[in-house]
Amino acid sequence: MTQTRDRDSAGPATVGKFLFGYGLVLALLLAIVGFWPDLEASLFDASLSSDQSLTTLRCPLILNGNEPAAVTARFVNSGDRPVQFLVRTRISAGSATLMRRQSTVVALEPGAEETLSWPVTPADAAYRRVILARVFQLPAYQVPSRQAACGILVLDLPWVSGRSLTTGGLGVMLLCLGLGAWLGLRPGWPPTGRRRDGVRAAGVVTTLILVDLIASWLGLWSIGLGLTLFTLILLVVFAERYVLSR
Repeated sequence: MTQTRDRDSAGPATVGKFLFGYGLVLALLLAIVGFWPDLEASLFDASLSSDQSLTTLRCPLILNGNEPAAVTARFVNSGDRPVQFLVRTRISAGSATLMRRQSTVVALEPGAEETLSWPVTPADAAYRRVILARVFQLPAYQVPSRQAACGILVLDLPWVSGRSLTTGGLGVMLLCLGLGAWLGLRPGWPPTGRRRDGVRAAGVVTTLILVDLIASWLGLWSIGLGLTLFTLILLVVFAERYVLSR
């Protein structure tokens, strides 16, 4: 009777482990999609220096096909006097060395803000895969210089938008992780012995990958890259300890 029950629970548990592993791989891929274009953009027209980072610069994660997209940046006058400054924009024009240049004068009253946007198309992509953008705000009275860079991954998939790819991928990832954990952990809970150690290891890796994903999507590409490399090292260590050593 016990052996029959074990065989009955082994099937769902195996499916759960597969789903959970697929969710982790998908989360890692989504994290790479988040930080890789920004890593490329950090090297784009990087000769200028600034006092601060332009934290309001935003790029879509993915541009698919010919859907409309734009790079945006928000500028705020938090002082008590009107300010006027120049914003210089550089966007790749089909190459990492060729670029579209644009200069815009921004005039803001105290407490006012303005959002600038610059349309982009797949033709702007360097290497046919990444649109690179850098925005530089020149200094003015009581306003320090600021700059930032961001990138957009360009794909050519039918019948789906870039936003649908990111939200759909995120939804599938969460579904696989949740359902996989439920199916994989339900039999024999709470885990004991070697299985308990494996569950703890999986929890550590999952936490690292999710933090990696959040950091990458927030534009913190250096943290995303570091966490990705660290996670891959941990995966090798855990595989050797809990899988290959059996």
